[in-house]
Amino acid sequence: MRGPAQTSEPVIQYLYQLVDAIAEGRLLIPRFQRPLVWQWDRQAELLRSVRDGIPMGAVMIWRTAGEKISWQDELAGHRLMTPRAEVPHEYLLDGLQRLSTLFAALKGHGPLRSENDTEIGTIGYDLSDRVFVPDQTDRASVIPLSVLSSSVTLLRFQRALRGPDAEQWIERSDELAKSFREYKVPVIPIVSDDLEVAARTFKLVNSQGVRMGEADMVHALTWSPTFDLRDRIEALRSELLQPIGWGEIDYETALKVVKAEADLDLYDQSVEQVSRVLKDDPAALERAFGRLKRVAEFLRAECGIRDWDLVPYAVQSVLLADVFRQEEVDARLDLLRDWFWVTTYGEMFAGLSGYRLGVALKALRDSVRDGILRWSGATPFRLRPPRATADFRAVRIKALALQLAQRQSAACGNDEPFRLLADHKRMAMVQLVRRSVLTKDSFSSPGNRFLCAPEDVAALRQAILGGQIDGAMQAAHVIPDDAAAAASEGRWDQFVAARTAALIDVEQAFVEGIVARHPHLAAERRVVSRAPELVTTSSSAGEYASTVKYPLLAEYAQAPLSRDNGVFSHRDLRNGGSMASAFVLTKNTAAKFRFNLRAGNNEIILTSEQYETKSGALNGIASVRKNAPDENRYVRKTATNGSPYFVLTAANGEIIGTSELYSTSTARDNSISAVMKTAPDAPLVDNT
Repeated sequence: MRGPAQTSEPVIQYLYQLVDAIAEGRLLIPRFQRPLVWQWDRQAELLRSVRDGIPMGAVMIWRTAGEKISWQDELAGHRLMTPRAEVPHEYLLDGLQRLSTLFAALKGHGPLRSENDTEIGTIGYDLSDRVFVPDQTDRASVIPLSVLSSSVTLLRFQRALRGPDAEQWIERSDELAKSFREYKVPVIPIVSDDLEVAARTFKLVNSQGVRMGEADMVHALTWSPTFDLRDRIEALRSELLQPIGWGEIDYETALKVVKAEADLDLYDQSVEQVSRVLKDDPAALERAFGRLKRVAEFLRAECGIRDWDLVPYAVQSVLLADVFRQEEVDARLDLLRDWFWVTTYGEMFAGLSGYRLGVALKALRDSVRDGILRWSGATPFRLRPPRATADFRAVRIKALALQLAQRQSAACGNDEPFRLLADHKRMAMVQLVRRSVLTKDSFSSPGNRFLCAPEDVAALRQAILGGQIDGAMQAAHVIPDDAAAAASEGRWDQFVAARTAALIDVEQAFVEGIVARHPHLAAERRVVSRAPELVTTSSSAGEYASTVKYPLLAEYAQAPLSRDNGVFSHRDLRNGGSMASAFVLTKNTAAKFRFNLRAGNNEIILTSEQYETKSGALNGIASVRKNAPDENRYVRKTATNGSPYFVLTAANGEIIGTSELYSTSTARDNSISAVMKTAPDAPLVDNT
């Protein structure tokens, strides 16, 4: 009879004992554990703790005499030994990230290679600078940590040292070896023969540190000797989606399809509910992947999307997969195609909350049922302007690439442009005009991106830079007459400006065609015809826009537009169209100052510390504007209650803004994207 779990007092073990126990199959890693996900900075921090003798915290093992469960047989490129036949067996429940890091460091990376390998190979220690370094063991001053475990290999390394610093390096290597050799780790054993107790313990202890994804947790709670969620997902992904270009779809997206069918919140982590669904109805996973396959085939046929990386929003595939359950769906494929493009060009899912996502799912279900396309965004539908910088990760740049593929496909009469985009992705969107003849902004503009096979880039560049632009080239690459004229005269900033405006015209005409098929959207939409920042990135481009066939561009650049008629100001457009995005500065009753950055839906996405003076707060706002675009300035954290949040730091590491607490890491990451996008140009609302 299985009794309750018993927790023994911690047992102190040497670090090398634990590492050897893993290698020799005496301490097993359950298959429901995730692979090493720590980035190098976390790994280096742990190694410094060992060097300095700072405790890294206890690890937890599960000791059981019950049925042996599946374990991982490989770690850091090393084949782990088969465990002994006798019981009890011991499994690592908590501490995998720490022990995996130390195992890889002290054993060195083995010869095996798998998809779970980190990019870091051999880890060393620079005896001169006294820092841990990845993949730099070819330097004379760097000792591979893998030589520390054996006095023979350590002595061999020391004897090879040369130069005036050799004696000092030998002394430091001895100190380092002693630190690792004498480092002790507390081990807490959990004794139980009940697998469910072990899985729930695993879920509890892994709510801290690098937060696990929902799929990892569900994998742990549903694992049994006959069902491995990760293996099943991988098999279905390989069988159904890999052949049609969706082999890279993530586990979380697949589980969201299961959650949608079960009417669970798509953004909130509902680990136990999803686990129950899969335990009670394992076929739910097969149904989810079957519908995802239909979505992939639908987007391939209707929108030219041949690869998972080209899908603008992952959640679009989730909602589409859900409505493919409805009996009316085959008669609504045209509507679903238009919904896909409307939600893409309107960027409906950018920073969408869990509640709004539920509204969007219900609206799409209703649309499929009655044939009326609904816009369910938090604000009325409008065509969002593309970004001034053509980053392929941006939703609108992916949409632009697909538009270019459609144009070229119509010109050549086949689907080769779509194949090109699927095969090369961002590498197929080439910056054609060289930086030496453009301003920085023009060089990065969407107007300087051309869909072109890598092997054809040189010929296309030679033709355009040589002014040899014929009608077929103009049609295929959206080069208007005035852009062609600018190219023939070597006016390259004007060339990019004119082509940018033409691309915006193409996209607007495309969206207007969709709205014409669904006239009721006109009452809900605000279509902005031009994005001023895209063509006024230099004085020459602005002057050009005011003298040729795009005078509206110059009007946008010169004066703000009225908000009374539902059109946004020039500054609002530069913020990506979010009318409410702003820094709001306030003063409390104690005469202290604080600012909040509010998103387009008026939600606070960043809060400052309290300042003694107004000038200090204004300097803080300036610092946020400066540092917000740099993704390296964001530190993702987890609160003591398990809620994800983030802080924004300045170059010196000082915290200059803190986010709200979020229910999921996805919501947190969406807010980071919102800060990166809105903060640099957000206006100041002074309420002091």
